Amino acid sequence: MTHLRTLATLIAAVSLAACTDYATFVTSTDIGISADVTTQDLHIGYVRTELFAGPGYPESGAAPAAVGYLGSNLSAFNPKIKQLYATGDAAEIVTRGRQPPPNPDPTATQEELAGLRRSLVFGTGSNLGLQVGFAGGTPSKIKFGYNREELSIIPLRQQAPIPGRPDKYSAVLASIDMDQSLTNLADSAVKLTQFFATGSAAKNLARQDKIQAVFAEQAREALTKVTEKYSYDDLSRKIEAYWKLDTGHAKNIQDCMIQNKIDGNVFEIVRAKSEEEKRKVIACLSI
Repeated sequence: MTHLRTLATLIAAVSLAACTDYATFVTSTDIGISADVTTQDLHIGYVRTELFAGPGYPESGAAPAAVGYLGSNLSAFNPKIKQLYATGDAAEIVTRGRQPPPNPDPTATQEELAGLRRSLVFGTGSNLGLQVGFAGGTPSKIKFGYNREELSIIPLRQQAPIPGRPDKYSAVLASIDMDQSLTNLADSAVKLTQFFATGSAAKNLARQDKIQAVFAEQAREALTKVTEKYSYDDLSRKIEAYWKLDTGHAKNIQDCMIQNKIDGNVFEIVRAKSEEEKRKVIACLSI
């Protein structure tokens, strides 16, 4: 949170200055790892702040290209860290990968930075803390804390959008992926990958399969959880059959929902409530 306050202060200062003559790109990373073989305690701390402040081009939706990447296993005895920081054409080229260049000139940026300049601000703050105690070679106690905040202030055209001249929105991208492996003191690690990009660099990353796969997997997991928890099942059919037997049964169902502190209406208990909530209503109705 301290780093985020620093980030917010810097953003406020940049915004007040409203300077578009410079593009400022800053990253700050702190990593602390402590392992004690005597007490079998492992402490891992990770803090990272990223900030871009500079001109945006609302007429075309363009922004200067910048990219920051950090990957680490945060391992106590075999730490590995990879970091990338690039701006301008270097950011455009390094994020393009095997994609064909946007034009015959391989060093040319994909977006034309031209037209009215207005202030654009994009920042993230990440804070991770992990404490693990081991007993007999296996984790016996774990404390984990994670905080992340993201902010973007992206300019739009000063004129109202009209057909044929819609608003343009500059591209920014931020991503973080973590995977913990807590086996024993020596082999425990927190694999972490973090991306931060603006302008054409953000668009290039967004086109890459591995970035799209992260968002697709998150969407699949969310959909699976919702489907597992909320579905039309045998419990739904049981309540629905009772409901249709008599016009007065709807009031009985609603009364049972109120009694069990379940909000919504009869249709929702059939179609959109959890299995646990449905079972409570069925028990209340004695069906």
